Amino acid sequence: MTTFVTTIILLAAILMIASIFLQPSKGDGFVGGGGSSQAMGASGGASFMFKVTMWCALIIMAGSLYLSWHNIQATKSSVLDTMTEVGEPQAPANSSPVTEQSAEPEASQTAPAAPASAPQNMAPSAPKK
Repeated sequence: MTTFVTTIILLAAILMIASIFLQPSKGDGFVGGGGSSQAMGASGGASFMFKVTMWCALIIMAGSLYLSWHNIQATKSSVLDTMTEVGEPQAPANSSPVTEQSAEPEASQTAPAAPASAPQNMAPSAPKK
């Protein structure tokens, strides 16, 4: 449906450009003439071309409003849809599936060295002079 409406808007825009160029102006106009020697006459042609321009503008505006509304309806979502309930655990953003590791460590893997433990109740000594 959006392709159809877009095509109608494009055709209406082309027709509107043509009708604007063909309208007689106060001077000679874009195409020339503007006098009663034209096929529709000076006033009859102006009112017809004005109506064509007006209808093309209305078609373009209505089609654009429809496409905008259709896009909003197609992507309608709320911030509340993405929120979790209180107390519900949240999964990490970049979680990857856990793979099983073999029970025996590889030869290149070594256990990290244990940190040297210092006595917990020992106070720092005074600096030597």
